[in-house]
Amino acid sequence: MNKKAIIILSGFAVLVLFVGGLFWLFFGKEPAGDEVGEPTGLFPSGEERPLGARVPSRDLFPGGLEEERDFVQLTQNAVAGAAFARETPSVEEGKIRYIEKSTGHIYEISPQGKDVRRISNTTILKIFEALWSPGADKLIVKYFDDEGLFGATKIFSAGIDPVTNSIAGVFLPQSIKEVSVSPNRDRIFYLQESGNGVIGVAADFDNQNRNPVFSFPFGEFNIKWLNKNIITLFTKPASEIGGFLYFLDPFTEKLEKIMGDVRGLTALASPNGKKIIYSRSVKNGFDARIFDRDKKETGKF
Repeated sequence: MNKKAIIILSGFAVLVLFVGGLFWLFFGKEPAGDEVGEPTGLFPSGEERPLGARVPSRDLFPGGLEEERDFVQLTQNAVAGAAFARETPSVEEGKIRYIEKSTGHIYEISPQGKDVRRISNTTILKIFEALWSPGADKLIVKYFDDEGLFGATKIFSAGIDPVTNSIAGVFLPQSIKEVSVSPNRDRIFYLQESGNGVIGVAADFDNQNRNPVFSFPFGEFNIKWLNKNIITLFTKPASEIGGFLYFLDPFTEKLEKIMGDVRGLTALASPNGKKIIYSRSVKNGFDARIFDRDKKETGKF
């Protein structure tokens, strides 16, 4: 064997040993007892829990919490929205109502995961969000139409008929862009496209007693009816575009600018509107902060 062949074989042998060493290093070792493996499910142990069983918080949050609390899984099916019921002639106080994504059927259940009861058999497919009234006896359902595009937002104005197990309602116009439910009254607020931009309308769940309270030359807003006197509107976020946050009083129709020209702005206000958690775009990602309206101060989150 000549010298050139010996050099080639030696180099090949070194390469094989190097690749083998890397393989053993990353795949050949058994994990030590305190190493974390792949999770097998929702619960770190891989244990399946029966529906309604209490789940210690340490199983949901492996890092542990200072105070352990129990959680109860109420349903194994995906839901589009749920709400605690306040006592009304048709709803027992303390019950939870939810609507299934796959069927649109509505169920009622206790917070302990017992006494589940289907209260509506009306089938609505392709639901992606449901907003409930404070009494959980009315709701707004957002769903996709048969072509897979956003079709209509259906407003359920009456309670669920306990005799026929059905629901009835009205459709909002397809020009509706965003909708929110009042936390204090049985009212809704929505943004509707118009020839000059958008108008904001407050109405009841039947879409009656409509009261236009807002107009703007463009309408790319996220909205939330925060409390009796505040509806929040913030421009839909874009990382390179300055965003704005406004507070709207639905009674006086006063529009107040709270924040402006914040790139990539997303925001969530406290129930009284005094403090706002928001994030903004920065060079390497996002930065979260808290704004105090009374003190006009901003601090890191």
